[in-house]
Amino acid sequence: MDPTTQKIIDHYRAISKKMMDNVAASQGDLLFAVGQAKVIPPELVATYESGSVQGLMYKVYKDWKDNLTCNCPGFVYRRKCKHISG
Repeated sequence: MDPTTQKIIDHYRAISKKMMDNVAASQGDLLFAVGQAKVIPPELVATYESGSVQGLMYKVYKDWKDNLTCNCPGFVYRRKCKHISG
């Protein structure tokens, strides 16, 4: 793989991770029980390869309330994407 392509892939991976971290942080997946908070990590339910960048994977997670989230740009910006609705 040429260095330019690798640089693009690395850039999109970094953006994707940052967006997923923002989505997870915004949900605040906490359960409160008897004065104690328990963090419940989201469950990975599916992965999809990007159609535009080879090697870039998008992940769909389900939280403890059964809400689905995706780390693709469509979901991060619009809260809707083909990985969840399709």
